[in-house]
Amino acid sequence: MRVIMPEDYYKVKVGGELVFDELGLWEYESNLRRLEGISDVQERITHSHYELHWAHGMMLYRDPLQATQHAMHCIGYSLQEAPPIDPQLYLELEAAIARTRRSCSS
Repeated sequence: MRVIMPEDYYKVKVGGELVFDELGLWEYESNLRRLEGISDVQERITHSHYELHWAHGMMLYRDPLQATQHAMHCIGYSLQEAPPIDPQLYLELEAAIARTRRSCSS
C-alpha cells in the first residue's frame, strides 16, 4: 500500500531549507500518479490516507461497514445521521384517519 505523505516528508534539508532531491521528487510524483483519476492533490492525499485506515479497520473489525466508519472517522469525516422522519407528515395519517371515519360513519 502506498500512502501519499505531506510534501515535506519527501524533502531533504539543504542549507537550512527543505527541498526536493531527485529521489524524493520521483517518489512523491509516482505516489501522486497512482491516483491520477483524482484531480486535486489534497484529495489524492486524503484518499490514500482513507485507503490506509480502511485496511487497518478491516484488520481490526473484519467488517467492511465498520472498516469504512473507522476510516471516515480517522480522516475527519463523519457519517451524518438522517433526521428522524415524522410518519404523520410522510404518510398523512391524520387525513387518512379522518377519511376512514367519514366513510365508516356514512
